Amino acid sequence: MATKICPCCGQPFKPRPQVPKQTYCSSPACQRERRQAWQRQKLQDDRFYRENLQDPQRAWRGRNPGYSRSFGGQHKEFFGRLSPVRGDCPVRSIKQQPETSPPKSSFTDRATSAKAQTGACHQLATSVCSIA
Repeated sequence: MATKICPCCGQPFKPRPQVPKQTYCSSPACQRERRQAWQRQKLQDDRFYRENLQDPQRAWRGRNPGYSRSFGGQHKEFFGRLSPVRGDCPVRSIKQQPETSPPKSSFTDRATSAKAQTGACHQLATSVCSIA
């Protein structure tokens, strides 16, 4: 079978013979990105999937109306050590920096740029602040 290039890490890999349409390599970070990309696409395209995820959340919020307000008051030690914009997390500060390059001209350029930025965030997230 021919060698393919992983769209997440950019490394060449040999797909498993049992999975002829395999596009991502088997590294855990790339598999996590593959699953997240699938879920993003599914949430965007499938109204019923989206509603099935939102309904239990709405029901829980309906049963616990003041939870988010009371949680902050009860856990001041947690919220006290974080700045309002999460300046303590390198992943958040990377995302907040304005772009210095000129605006992208095509949709594919923006998608490629977002993909590169997402990859950098995933590497930082797993190594620095353990955000999954």
